[in-house]
Amino acid sequence: MFSQKLSDNAEISIITCGCGNELYSIFGHSAIRINDPVTKFDYVYNYGTFDFGTPGFYPKFVRGQLDYMLSVAPYRYFIFSYIKEKRWVKEQVLNITTEEKNIIFNYVQNNALPENKFYRYDFLQDNCATRIKDVLKYALKNKLVLGKANIDSTTSYRDILAEYLPNHDWERVGIYLAMGMPADKTITDEQATFIPDYLATVCHNSKLRVNNKELPLIKLERTLYEPENGVVNLRESKSVFSPLFVFWIIFLIAIIISIYEIYLKKYIKLFDNLLFFIIGLLGILVLLLWFATEHKSMINNLNILWAMPLFLPAMFFYYKEKYKSFAKYLFLSLGIISLISLIPFPVFPQQIETAFTPLILTISIRSILMFIHK
Repeated sequence: MFSQKLSDNAEISIITCGCGNELYSIFGHSAIRINDPVTKFDYVYNYGTFDFGTPGFYPKFVRGQLDYMLSVAPYRYFIFSYIKEKRWVKEQVLNITTEEKNIIFNYVQNNALPENKFYRYDFLQDNCATRIKDVLKYALKNKLVLGKANIDSTTSYRDILAEYLPNHDWERVGIYLAMGMPADKTITDEQATFIPDYLATVCHNSKLRVNNKELPLIKLERTLYEPENGVVNLRESKSVFSPLFVFWIIFLIAIIISIYEIYLKKYIKLFDNLLFFIIGLLGILVLLLWFATEHKSMINNLNILWAMPLFLPAMFFYYKEKYKSFAKYLFLSLGIISLISLIPFPVFPQQIETAFTPLILTISIRSILMFIHK
């Protein structure tokens, strides 16, 4: 297909990069490096590229309609960008024949053509790491025996994501609010390759069937860059005001207001107006991500049991004397339904973020009190 061929001295390797501080880089990065010292060809093929200049970038991103692309850049530019960000870079050189190297080379060259370089990105199933795994499967076919990802039989997408989010509290809360039941399905070793670190682990453990023998897929592993003071863990960016802390403060305020109202028999509606307006908006967001986007991981989202759009009309009806009785029973129902989401996983089929617990309790208490108030 392409006139240029790789020499016998060429190396094809998988590049794995450490985590960054930005949301899109928290989970690291993967790319393919093709280095031929004979022809001085040394380029990195990167499936994780997107263009901020894309018309309607943010609406497309939110709706899951943003296309990523395969970009090609000289290795020296690629490595410089990670040195600048102080993110480690490691390399796994593939133990493959010259013919197989050229199959991969032709494949990615063809992928990089303007008419082929774009693809519909999916965070869990089709990204910079899974594309590399697909390239290996295409080039090596039945010869490739994918290795273990070192996960247990109960590991889910959400479990793996949690490893990278312990100190990114608000990002974790946002991601867990948006993700539905698909994120809690147990996954295979191959599915775990959606994370670059796990792709590297799978490749490290993979084998090649050659003449009734099994050879390692990786012949050499090396560190291309490591920060001077060792591997910098850029995940450590814990917020002083964590979601759990903020939501417990809101719960405490709700308890104080509730006691005050019961004792003085007065109703402070400002707190409930703010609470249920915000929760109603969150419910609308959950529904839009579920039904109005192409994000496969955001369907069947049981956060809708506590973040309910119905709180908005319920508030409207509550202040209309004609509908107040109906609104009171609606609030009672919504408050009870909210409590269902506190049933522990896996009895409840979706893992609800722990930080939401005080918020859900606040919603339930205030909803029930809306029923009690005269």
